[in-house]
Amino acid sequence: MCHAPALKLVEYNRVMNNEAGHTKHPGFTRWLAALLVALCLAFGGCVFNAVSDGGASDASSSSRAASAEGSGTAGGSGSQAGGTSGSADLQGGDIANVSGPQDGSGGSGPQATAPAEPQISADGTYYAYDELPDFSAIEGEAFGYESYSELDALGRCGTAEAILGEETAPAAGEERGSISSIRPSGWKQAYYPELIAASNGALFNRSHLIAWSLGAENANERNLIAGTRQLNETMTRFEKQVARHMDATGGHVCYRVTPDFRGGELVARGVLMEALSVEDGGKGVCFKVYIPNVQAGVEIDYRTGDSRLA
Repeated sequence: MCHAPALKLVEYNRVMNNEAGHTKHPGFTRWLAALLVALCLAFGGCVFNAVSDGGASDASSSSRAASAEGSGTAGGSGSQAGGTSGSADLQGGDIANVSGPQDGSGGSGPQATAPAEPQISADGTYYAYDELPDFSAIEGEAFGYESYSELDALGRCGTAEAILGEETAPAAGEERGSISSIRPSGWKQAYYPELIAASNGALFNRSHLIAWSLGAENANERNLIAGTRQLNETMTRFEKQVARHMDATGGHVCYRVTPDFRGGELVARGVLMEALSVEDGGKGVCFKVYIPNVQAGVEIDYRTGDSRLA
């Protein structure tokens, strides 16, 4: 597939950053940033980037590695199975139209459509689409743009999107604080130490839609969902791919995560993650993947957050 030629940004850092390292977006610089994004999105192409379990890493990428906390009270038994084996259970495979909460209670956010037959990964933890993510809706935004949907009437997150780069990353030496005060919709913690090695067997993490390491948004209730350990670890693999590109090139990545809430359910069935590197038209980063919110060996009631052994 085609690619946009890499843009020559020799003057970018000098123009966009002041001597203190903070970004300015007045007048011309905002126009320049928006123009670069628009050009890359208009002429870029996408090549599917498979993410292996043992993908390359380095010291700089590890500094941006995403993390999430899991704590709370134990939950009760569930009634609707959510994922009972090592392969992700798609609940009938209906992931063709992920558009946020779908019960009419508000907070649906921008629609993110996908073809009907994605490819499942070798380890069964995500589904990949070999197509260009559509970021035309944010063409006019400047580098450093971030947007988090308001919670809907049921307290559920909507789409989070950004143009990631040094403008959005945590400052040097900045440490992530606690997020234990946030209780995402459907948060009913339960522990399965016989199945989950980390965090004393905690089923749920407070999973960031946009990782703190990429967007520096931590205890933001509009950026946190109840995500299984399996979902969180799979998201981290793609987040590290974005972080490695940003660290290696100093470039920018258009990025969007849409949680898949169905009907009046309080726990997302999964998330749709999309990313496209800007300056190279998608050569460095280009993916569109659906990650089911499941945990091998556990049944989840997505209406309530209750769970039980499968």
